[in-house]
Amino acid sequence: MLAALLLSTLVRSQDLGDCDALNDTCTTGQTNQLHDEFLKQRIKLQEVIFREYTPAIPPFYTLYSLNNGNESLPSMFTVNIELSMLKLVSVSEPEEKVTVIFDYLMTWQDIRLRWNPAQYGGIEYIYIGLSSIWVPPVATVDAHDVVDYRQGEQKVAFINYNGSVGTYMATVTSVVCAMDIYKFPLDEQTCSVSLMDHLFRNAEYQITTSMTYLPRPLSMLGNGEWEMKRIWRREENITDDDGVFVTNIACLTTR
Repeated sequence: MLAALLLSTLVRSQDLGDCDALNDTCTTGQTNQLHDEFLKQRIKLQEVIFREYTPAIPPFYTLYSLNNGNESLPSMFTVNIELSMLKLVSVSEPEEKVTVIFDYLMTWQDIRLRWNPAQYGGIEYIYIGLSSIWVPPVATVDAHDVVDYRQGEQKVAFINYNGSVGTYMATVTSVVCAMDIYKFPLDEQTCSVSLMDHLFRNAEYQITTSMTYLPRPLSMLGNGEWEMKRIWRREENITDDDGVFVTNIACLTTR
């Protein structure tokens, strides 16, 4: 009898372990059910939107020249670069080279990655490995070196249900910077990190930049020997056989 009573008490205690003793609601069990249902819908969503998705194919329209004057043409593909960090690492005056930590948020639209949240348990956005999707090419002009210091598993993109995609780029970038050595030792040098695309036509693809605020004051963005005096952005028009295109430039002045 005693053994049976102890067993009954033990079972009852285990039952209550997952429940709220006051209202007898098994919150942990409900939480697990919600999570399981979310994962089920998440897997279903990924299977559907990637069923015919090919990362090797860009998502933008390329028949503008055949439909000149048609007002219903798709909008030009736009990549937006939002500057997040521009911190000075080193300045090499003999090499005329500046190295910076250059981090930015890159966003764009991929119309193939759209869905109705109501059909997938209300899921409005997902995270996915960057290697699973097409990523816009962005080149740094006059670069000595560009190193992405993230590990493979850290390269993740977020996708919203309306097809907007974004990823955070974290790089150490070295660029050519013409130095005015005649001002020594009161040097004040202005350098730039220029971004552009070398492949696609101007009517198809554009890069825009924005800079809202930097997470650190300018006094913390120097390297000890050089202090950062100013950071700003500008656009530079360049003309070639394909027309005029814009190079977006992040500029910094050091002293």
